[in-house]
Amino acid sequence: MAEPRAADTPATDPGNLQAEPGSNYRVILSGRVRRILYPAILLVLPFIFFLPGTRGDLMLGDGDAFVQFMPFWEYAAEQWREWNPPFWTPHLFGGFPLMAEPQAGVFHPNKLLFMILTPVAALNLTVLLYYGLAGLFTYLVAREEELTLEASLLAGISFAFSGFLIGHQAITALFISAASFPVTFYTTRLVFRRTDARAVLWGMLAVLFVVLNGHPQFTFYALFFAGFYAVYLLLRKERERERRISFVKRLAAVYVLGAGLAAFQLLPTLELMLHSVRDKLTYQDFLAISLPPGSLLVSLISTRLYHFFPNDGSEAMVDVGVWVLVLALFGCWVARKRAGFWIFLLIFSALLFVGDYTPLFKIMYRVPGYNLFRVASRNGVALDFAVAILAAFGLSALQARPRREGRRWLVALVAVLVAVPVVYYWAIYNSEERIFERLFQG
Repeated sequence: MAEPRAADTPATDPGNLQAEPGSNYRVILSGRVRRILYPAILLVLPFIFFLPGTRGDLMLGDGDAFVQFMPFWEYAAEQWREWNPPFWTPHLFGGFPLMAEPQAGVFHPNKLLFMILTPVAALNLTVLLYYGLAGLFTYLVAREEELTLEASLLAGISFAFSGFLIGHQAITALFISAASFPVTFYTTRLVFRRTDARAVLWGMLAVLFVVLNGHPQFTFYALFFAGFYAVYLLLRKERERERRISFVKRLAAVYVLGAGLAAFQLLPTLELMLHSVRDKLTYQDFLAISLPPGSLLVSLISTRLYHFFPNDGSEAMVDVGVWVLVLALFGCWVARKRAGFWIFLLIFSALLFVGDYTPLFKIMYRVPGYNLFRVASRNGVALDFAVAILAAFGLSALQARPRREGRRWLVALVAVLVAVPVVYYWAIYNSEERIFERLFQG
């Protein structure tokens, strides 16, 4: 039986962010229409934003997408088309267990696209669908946090078009795995809220989904960070002991049965890893591309100065835009009690993002599983996700405030939103490069 949601009962907590009569919140379309329209917008928007890719005028990816992932996926599709399961290929290293390489995506559903479409069309459609899924599941997580429909829409757009996802689009397996990051958060919340078997089934399918997406680092990240979310939900004060135990049992079933469901991919991958150079990492490899703390704020605001970053900034792209960032900071303040986990995720992922510049990274090197993956700045996926949800908290708070007070806050926010870029670009055009070199390169 499903548990009642807090949003289904009248709001008596003054910190509740749901809009009330007389607030700064005006409804133009009915709630039913918006509940259908906003998810549809999130699914369709990538096809409009990347219109040349939608039309097939260009390929949504280069580099790794062209030389690694498209050949992998096209070869696997060809073998499936001939009813020949692509467990092995003679074309790599004189023979290679292709199914054990998760980024080859032998069992990923997009092989159906590669079987019926041209390789470029299939790859483009895969990328566009995952942008839509990233936005949709971020929207659903925000709705589970009882934020307004418009704020949830903002969260979905912010994460789907965040610097991290767009900046890593060319590494296609990484991109689709990172775009699936919100899925485990949504299903964790679903298992927390509902006690029926269907919630457990959805959670199991989510585990299978993130495993099949193919990039082990982001499969681990999705489950690892969602684990923190589960602990936060478990420790909420309103939970009775019996309900906490029930939640732990359901969540354990999700992970154990989900891993069993994905065993056909997990077991070959783990066996192959034991025979590869990636069965462990030195600390130097683990901390690859650690960015000085001073660069983090600029990384969130703009791509303009990435040429100062290590590796030309190719792994440092986490910009969300000034408007979203300011709304997120506003959300941190006005909803600090309700948004406690998301503030924690923001701070935690920011510390991980800068890598060896904080003592935390030395501790994380001792965490099994986490210490198998390099490039500290890839924790930016959690950073951008936290910023998107916190921005939704900020917008919800603005909508819920009385109109006069809401106008004052709106004027203040607009002033900040105008001032920050002006000062930022003035600094770019009027400061010598050595200032930025000190900031970004330590």
